[in-house]
Amino acid sequence: MCLQDHRCCAFVSLSSMGIPAQGCLYDRAWVRSIELPVSPSTTCFLSLPHRTILFCQTIAQGSFGFIDRAHHTEEEKDLYVKRPIRPGTTLLYEACVQHLVCELLTRYGWPHRVPAVRAIFRLPNQSVAFAMEEMEHAVTLQTYLDGLPDHEFVLVVQECILQLCGMLWLLHHSLGMDHRDVKPSNLLIRQGIDHRVIQVEHELLEYTFHYSLIFIDFGFSCVGTGLSLSSVYPPNDPCPKEGRDMYLFLAFLYNDYHARLPPRLRALFESWIDPAGSMCRLMRQDRENSKQWIYFITGDERLQRVECSPLRVFQELCALCGLKE
Repeated sequence: MCLQDHRCCAFVSLSSMGIPAQGCLYDRAWVRSIELPVSPSTTCFLSLPHRTILFCQTIAQGSFGFIDRAHHTEEEKDLYVKRPIRPGTTLLYEACVQHLVCELLTRYGWPHRVPAVRAIFRLPNQSVAFAMEEMEHAVTLQTYLDGLPDHEFVLVVQECILQLCGMLWLLHHSLGMDHRDVKPSNLLIRQGIDHRVIQVEHELLEYTFHYSLIFIDFGFSCVGTGLSLSSVYPPNDPCPKEGRDMYLFLAFLYNDYHARLPPRLRALFESWIDPAGSMCRLMRQDRENSKQWIYFITGDERLQRVECSPLRVFQELCALCGLKE
């Protein structure tokens, strides 16, 4: 918690977007009083001195919102705009969380792992939307995995898990934040050599990655006990819940791609997700209907932690792949 002149990891400033507001996301009361610029029309998201963002086209629609392609005329750059479906709905808190996570990961050596928020504004229908940078040459992890030959599939999965171990551990222990919807369709991936040292608690691994993983869609996220962005999860759902985000990713990946995992890696997945075997059996038999159970298991407010911590997964995957002596 930020106290007087002390700023904790949850401190966020919106000054880079031209909005004179700052505060701590562990106490979200200050967010309600933020004054936002107003879109002049449905075709012009923002019209300010040196900052004009124009609507280009809607490129995707989900259960809760739209993704539009937009254009920043002064910078001559394309952006993505996320706006809610229901009039009067606000994405202000989601924008603040995404902005905070982007800055925190960058500060701790994980740059370009979250699209930077470039503007937040109120639409003519009183909804609050935000614009973010375009992650060039990136596609959803689900799309990328679907197009991979089997001999490349395992390497990509291995690299994704190692990166998630490092980033999720950092977000959990530094910020007390859970994404609560980590799955292949909510992650982007792009190719490129990235040499780095991963830290997960006391464990260190020097590794050259061929792919970079990028978080998107923070609409279900929570930051400590003070900010929860989704009514899908119960109000008293513990946050952070150790192992939750790691479990979600591994469970959704197993659910969709278990047949492509080599035997030893598949057995490791099953030990992480479901040592008893009943849940994995359900996934193999009824892939789509089992997905609701993944959310149900991790969202149980009586559950304080999931036995799938980034440290455990990191250690056991490194041992399987012979990555550490």
